[in-house]
Amino acid sequence: MNCLAYRRAMLEAPLREDDRRAAHAEQCAACRRFGRTVRELEGQLGTALAIEVPRSLSERLDHHAPRHQGRFARLLLPWLIPSLITLVAAALYLPWQHRQELAAAHRRSLQPTLPSQPLSDQALRNALVPFGLELRPPPPSPLTARWIELDGAPALQLRLQHEGRPATVLLFSASPLSSHTGPFVQGGVSGFVSRTEKGSVAVLGLSDAAARRLLARLFGPPAGSP
Repeated sequence: MNCLAYRRAMLEAPLREDDRRAAHAEQCAACRRFGRTVRELEGQLGTALAIEVPRSLSERLDHHAPRHQGRFARLLLPWLIPSLITLVAAALYLPWQHRQELAAAHRRSLQPTLPSQPLSDQALRNALVPFGLELRPPPPSPLTARWIELDGAPALQLRLQHEGRPATVLLFSASPLSSHTGPFVQGGVSGFVSRTEKGSVAVLGLSDAAARRLLARLFGPPAGSP
């Protein structure tokens, strides 16, 4: 402490440093003014620190912590939810679309004219080879075979009568749209789809049991059956 009055008081009164400092501060006007100035500065500094430090450090960190923690979720959700919706819609739509195509093919088969010419018996047997099938003798009569378009790909269509009802047999290569197997009813058309060694075969216009009997009549029992 550089106050001359304080130095003089130290020589005159042998008190402890803290007591001398406190006694002198009460009597010296200059020290009182200096003390008020220091306290004001300390108050202003403390106020500034109390505001700025939390805002620049604690508050900013607290404010940004949830943003950093949820950033991955916010980046992921905008494309994850539409992708899931697209996958679910595709899983539901593709089998439905294929059944629609099968039903439309059956309705076209009932029309009197078709775009392609009927196949001969030998041409029909040759057309069955890529599907790993062979027509059992004697072939049913009347039987009309021709190539048509199904799901944008060629399919072999057989039209015939079975148990007094018109039926359509379609043979086509396996594709994502032909993933459905078993009986189905679509657009008022009942049918049955099964897999062959090298493709799929669908019977339209018959019940499940009648479709199985027709396939056994045309191509024999399925492989592995007694």
